[in-house]
Amino acid sequence: MTEDARAERQRMLAALAPKVQHDANNMFTVTVATLDLMRRGLAETDPAMKRITRIEEATRRLEALLRGYLTVARQEVGAPARGDIALLLQRLAPMLRLALGRVTLDLDAPEKGVDAEFDGAALTAALLAMATDAAATLPAGSRIALALRTEPGAVVLTAEGAPAPLSLRFSAV
Repeated sequence: MTEDARAERQRMLAALAPKVQHDANNMFTVTVATLDLMRRGLAETDPAMKRITRIEEATRRLEALLRGYLTVARQEVGAPARGDIALLLQRLAPMLRLALGRVTLDLDAPEKGVDAEFDGAALTAALLAMATDAAATLPAGSRIALALRTEPGAVVLTAEGAPAPLSLRFSAV
């Protein structure tokens, strides 16, 4: 695939992402509301309560994974921007965990509120490459600790336990 074709594909995915997110949010809302109604009609000891809880947990995991996937789809390649790097990491975590397989990811980062200047597509590509490499080379049960720290004028992202050391520094804004 040529670079122009890749760029066009990325633009199409980015344009479609908000519509997919909207439709998915509608489906998640219906699912959660229906489960809530089902729960109201049951006693806490009813065996169906465990199934409802498992469906709710699976729905939350699916929602987080889809949110991460759509975050990647929306990113423009080569477009450094100012944004909340902690929020990006939180949204990418489900995808990184999926890519890592039986390698555990420990994420030490606030949920949001760490503004920096960074290329979201390049950062995502680096993290997914690290996760894919780790899944292929590390034994099951290994751990990777991804940590986001702020310093005066900078934001630092490190990954300990990864096959290749990862330490990225961004300008704080």
